[in-house]
Amino acid sequence: MLRASTAVALIFLLARACSLCAQESTCTKRIIPVGILDLHGVVPLDLGVNTFTAEFDRKPLEITAATLFTGPKRQRAGVRLHVFLLRDFLWTGDPFPDSDDIMTLARATGGAVIELHPRIHRSVSSGTTENFTLSPERQQIVSDDLTLLYRQTANPYLLDMELPAVLKRSRGLKLSVVDQQRRKSMFLFYPRQIVPCEGWNQH
Repeated sequence: MLRASTAVALIFLLARACSLCAQESTCTKRIIPVGILDLHGVVPLDLGVNTFTAEFDRKPLEITAATLFTGPKRQRAGVRLHVFLLRDFLWTGDPFPDSDDIMTLARATGGAVIELHPRIHRSVSSGTTENFTLSPERQQIVSDDLTLLYRQTANPYLLDMELPAVLKRSRGLKLSVVDQQRRKSMFLFYPRQIVPCEGWNQH
């Protein structure tokens, strides 16, 4: 069963075929990486350009090609942020600050998040201690999550799009599956914004 997990701490920047900007001179041609899993946690192999619809800044945007990535055939020009969080706490029992911000950033780039919670032990003599040892059941859950993360990262679909104009600021992107029945059985992981090439290259 597929779960949506989210969080922060040990951060993996996986840039496998993940481009927000294609290197065209006009900077209007984009290649958007989309991780896709079905209800069984498997990447569908039969999707095409007519499978998806796109909205750019809440307006329809044509998808000109949809290719399943199987090797380093295209230039990589961007990053999806994947986060592996050991959910540590302050001595007060509060979570470390900025954790939610990093989770939001991961989601915005189309990345995934896996979160581990410690077992908290309190005593008068030693104060608060934490133990990140996982039970066999929890180990299996984390292993399954990492397998799903690898599948949708190693073999994303690359959607080719052409923007109506060169961007001056970041704009929203929304992708969905055309077929309503199939839409219920697929999970999409993709960047929620398209950034100007100039701003992206500065980073």
